Amino acid sequence: EDLIRPVLARTKRAAPLAVKLDGAGLDMTPELWTLIRSGLAFVLAIIAWAASGTMAAALVVGVPLGFMAPQAWLNRRRKKRSKNFEEGLPDALMLMASSLRSGFSLDQAIVATSDQADNEVSTELRRAVQEIRIGSPLEAALDRIAERMDSSDFRWVVTALRIQRKSGGNLAELLITVSHTVRQRAQMGREVAALTAEGRLSAYVLIGLPLVLFAFLMLTQPAYLEPLWKTTMGLMITGVGVVMLIVGWLLMKKLVQVDV
Repeated sequence: EDLIRPVLARTKRAAPLAVKLDGAGLDMTPELWTLIRSGLAFVLAIIAWAASGTMAAALVVGVPLGFMAPQAWLNRRRKKRSKNFEEGLPDALMLMASSLRSGFSLDQAIVATSDQADNEVSTELRRAVQEIRIGSPLEAALDRIAERMDSSDFRWVVTALRIQRKSGGNLAELLITVSHTVRQRAQMGREVAALTAEGRLSAYVLIGLPLVLFAFLMLTQPAYLEPLWKTTMGLMITGVGVVMLIVGWLLMKKLVQVDV
């Protein structure tokens, strides 16, 4: 880890990576995560080299797969936590508003909400409460939640709290309004997802078809595919094909993605 730390410091990737790991719920340092990815890439490169007998296969297949697969898993895990967080956010805001109407201060309402709720929101609020107790400003602790969870909805909540603190007003009513807005936005997002389901299914079919065909030929006619990893031209074609599949997937995903 000591060897990796200066590299991450020079590339300024340590802080963003730490936020991603934190948001995914992984208790590890950026240096350890980078070491794991590098180790996996090395192992897969050795396997590809042993299977094909060529160094090109290790460089074209093993190394990229070793680096990309863990990062894809990390992004998926963080996205899942973020989705669970945003699903539980409207109810948490209503609980907070009820606590404020009962006469609690904002700090006490956050503590009460973190104790009553049982989801990703409560987990993050409990962490914010701990940070506040050791001297962190309230708004800074909430900003870190929004950054960890990559939640635009919670950023709106923090912005609303910041404005209310400066201008005054009924904070409970404000939180209720924000809760309704977040809930309606989530409902609209589900409607958009239903309308774009056909496009996403088409993307899955188009991306999965060559992979399924490749697996079928590997089982029935493996000798037919051997030139793809036993010749230099075949390795180049394989590399170009993989890159085109990834680019195609990203483009189709962008086409069916609608921001709400």
